[in-house]
Amino acid sequence: MRRRDFFALAAAAPLVLADGRESSHTICLSRDASLSEQHGARELQSHLEKISGAPFKIATEDDKPQGPLILIGRSTTLERAGFEIPFDELGNEGFALRTSGQHVAIAGGRQRGSMYGVYAFLERLGVRWYAPDCTYVPTAGTLQIPHLDEKQKPALEYREVFIKEATEKNWAARNRTNGFFSELDASVGGKVVYQPFVHSFSAIIPPDKYFGPHPEYFALVNGERRANRAQLCLTNPEVLRIAVETVFHWIAQYPDASIFSVSQNDADGPCECANCRWIEQEEGGAHSGPLLRFVNAVAAEVARKYPDKLIDTLAYRYSEPPPARVRPAPNVRVRLALSGSCDGHPFLTCPHNKHPFGILQAWARVTRQLYVWHYMTDFHQTLLPYPNLDELSGDIATYRDNGVLGLFMQGAYSKGGGGELAELRGYLVARLLWNPDLNAQSILAEFTDGFYGAAGPKMREYLELEHREVRLPPRGRGQSLYMYAGPDFAPDFMPRARQLFAGMKAATESAGQQTEARRIRKAEFSLDSVELFDAKRFVLHGNRYGPKELADFWKRYDAFVVQARQFGMTEFYENVPLEVIDKEYRRYMNDYPTVVLENATVRAVIVPGFQGRVVALFNKSKEQNALRLTEPDDRFTSMDVMGGLSLLAHPEFYSRKEFDTEWTVQSRHAATEVVLRGVCPNGLELVRTLRLSDNDPVLHTATVTRNRSAAPLVVTLQSRAQVNPGDRQNPTVDFSFPRRDGTRRRDRILPPTGDNQGDEFFRGDERPAGEWSLANSSNRITLTNRFADDQVERCRFWWRGRRRNTVAIDLWSPLKTLAPGETLSLDAEYAAE
Repeated sequence: MRRRDFFALAAAAPLVLADGRESSHTICLSRDASLSEQHGARELQSHLEKISGAPFKIATEDDKPQGPLILIGRSTTLERAGFEIPFDELGNEGFALRTSGQHVAIAGGRQRGSMYGVYAFLERLGVRWYAPDCTYVPTAGTLQIPHLDEKQKPALEYREVFIKEATEKNWAARNRTNGFFSELDASVGGKVVYQPFVHSFSAIIPPDKYFGPHPEYFALVNGERRANRAQLCLTNPEVLRIAVETVFHWIAQYPDASIFSVSQNDADGPCECANCRWIEQEEGGAHSGPLLRFVNAVAAEVARKYPDKLIDTLAYRYSEPPPARVRPAPNVRVRLALSGSCDGHPFLTCPHNKHPFGILQAWARVTRQLYVWHYMTDFHQTLLPYPNLDELSGDIATYRDNGVLGLFMQGAYSKGGGGELAELRGYLVARLLWNPDLNAQSILAEFTDGFYGAAGPKMREYLELEHREVRLPPRGRGQSLYMYAGPDFAPDFMPRARQLFAGMKAATESAGQQTEARRIRKAEFSLDSVELFDAKRFVLHGNRYGPKELADFWKRYDAFVVQARQFGMTEFYENVPLEVIDKEYRRYMNDYPTVVLENATVRAVIVPGFQGRVVALFNKSKEQNALRLTEPDDRFTSMDVMGGLSLLAHPEFYSRKEFDTEWTVQSRHAATEVVLRGVCPNGLELVRTLRLSDNDPVLHTATVTRNRSAAPLVVTLQSRAQVNPGDRQNPTVDFSFPRRDGTRRRDRILPPTGDNQGDEFFRGDERPAGEWSLANSSNRITLTNRFADDQVERCRFWWRGRRRNTVAIDLWSPLKTLAPGETLSLDAEYAAE
């Protein structure tokens, strides 16, 4: 044998770390090893002993350990052993795994890199950390490793899996996430710390402190400075000065934070003053232009004093499209939140993702330091089946390929956990955040066998069944999936799913796997959720409006809550505790009596006990309801957006506050007229007359509110009509109205390949000339709203697509202070043609 062949063979031979429960290897740290490197050494010691049964000593280089070494981190001993590690290239989180003779090097960045290297090394030995309560450690009489010569760096600098089950300290460290909401601390190298996390404009310029003396600090919207549901005036130099001072204060108060948020409030309402508009025009009409110029100005001041700190802002809702000219400063991270993406399909395969993907690509041309806020659950029903695993495995790689440096993956994060398949989704995402090129199907197969035991194969069958709902033909039904709207399941989904879970339970029982059996029951709980929300659906039946079988709903609900509490779950709507949900349901879940008005052409169905709402305006010849019915995922705390035609009394125009109103029937006149009376706790009384024309498909409404209290009351009336948007997957609505200059505006809204939301107020001469319409071409029904100029101060048109598909036209009366006994009126008519 030639000499070089001998050494090549020797280099390729496996290195034995332990044999027969004995080892001669010592784990060696530098004399100044970081806390995370020390933690990594202890983790390595513990896991190697579990695998081999052999004890491993830990020493520092000051102890001058003899014999073969497992060297963790940078040290003089590492250098003397002949290892050349490119530490400058690896950064804070990268690492190298190498062998030389009998020595092993696990070395990388001091912050977390060497520790991450330990976990990668253990993964090579077969160790897996599937969930905080599920770790797999193989056993081996002889523990050996192949020759190693590799290095790894994370694909993303920021990796957050915002699922409760993924926040536990050890799980997060072992699966190499570094997100703000995880329980990571200094012992494991810390994490990316935000201050505050997001939506910080109101924290920078608190309205309670500044709006009174300085309304000019706040956004000018529709000719008015607004403190509520709006933003800041970003061209006001005093706003910039206060913002810089505030960020400096945060840095001093939170020295461990690495990134500080200067980001818009969670609302619309960008400033429309002349200076802000001028910058928008310079930036191609993009609202993100003034925002990014402002954020850059803050970041420039921060960089002078704190060059290691980053500034974060959002590209969200109105600021999604990037600017034409300005670019983020080096210490700025723009976090893009695409609220209209289809979560059922990757960007590259879904026509419904054409618009959001275009936004992503446009930002990729603007910056290579982009963060993304990605949604991966149904926030109205976090326990429902949400088949997005194909999308996740495709889009994380697409984000990386388009210059994204950080991903905040928002799932079900309530303190009790329990989101649908939370452990599986968290594990898959964590693996892909580190390396998007990993094979997702292999990860899922490994997880389902490791976490669900004998039920693993049938769990994979269930995942195939669930994803059939969204996969494109011929593999599936091709439905889209959005963060506020799951799929409409095929008729055979539930029976087949229940059959598969019965097989899973039988498999775990046969294998005596009690822990795995409980995990299967928890996974099956999402099917209970499907049945519960189906039972919650409000329908018109006979002379009632509500769940068709109310007693069945309550039976299911009570059993559901008991089971949820047994699993430790605390909510199944985002940020709404079970106790609050229970109060809502007890108040509003009912089978309400209806009042029907009818003529030869139209039938109107009114539900006095359900906020005095008109739930149907049914054109008889077209057999279509012009109004949107309540959906099972509508929240009772948002009664104003639960479909139909409603009359609401508010203390102001822009907040979502409304006066709680109890409606009853005051009088009934023949078959075409009813008078409702509404009473508010503050003393307002509303009298609302609903009347049909003799033969036309027109509902006339006339509302008078009177101040019955002894004190003045500020009030504005809103008449809101929500149109039937048609097919949930491919809705079609046309918006039009005559302008006061004689022209006509026409818009096609809710296109699946376009934007997914809009919100416009019309005041003064911008208002429609007495009427406006929403037409659904697929249903052949048009809702036309006519009104009197002297009673309507402003009109609002708004829509939300790719979720519940809500389209509404609102009329607002003037805001008036009513003296005791004084009245305010709002009349309107609605034609279903």
